[in-house]
Amino acid sequence: MKKFTFLTFLSLIALASYGQDGMIRGTVTEADGEAAIQANIIINISKGWAAVTDFDGNYSLKLPEGTYDVLYRYIGKEDQTLTISIKAGETKTQNVSFSDKVEMMNTVVVSGSKYEKKLSEETVSMEVLK
Repeated sequence: MKKFTFLTFLSLIALASYGQDGMIRGTVTEADGEAAIQANIIINISKGWAAVTDFDGNYSLKLPEGTYDVLYRYIGKEDQTLTISIKAGETKTQNVSFSDKVEMMNTVVVSGSKYEKKLSEETVSMEVLK
């Protein structure tokens, strides 16, 4: 009976240590300190390893032990990729702050003619909006 109890106890300890995952959690904010609502945190979508921030910019993601490239994405902001290592049973806090994405746009010509023309070829009066 003592052997059976000992083996059962040993099996339960082995199963508990085998099934432990790590966790990444943190807060995602914009450059001005505002919470980034519904920002995406992506590791591997096909395995379901992704999260979305709540109204306070908080997120948490449970992962198996390993090293991951974590992509932080938010509309109108620069994407950030961080490499994070997780151990079994560890909770790692990773806070991220986004900066604005700056892109230069080309001049857009809106005309009422049937064919596309360059701005210099257009003969009617027009106004350039900045």
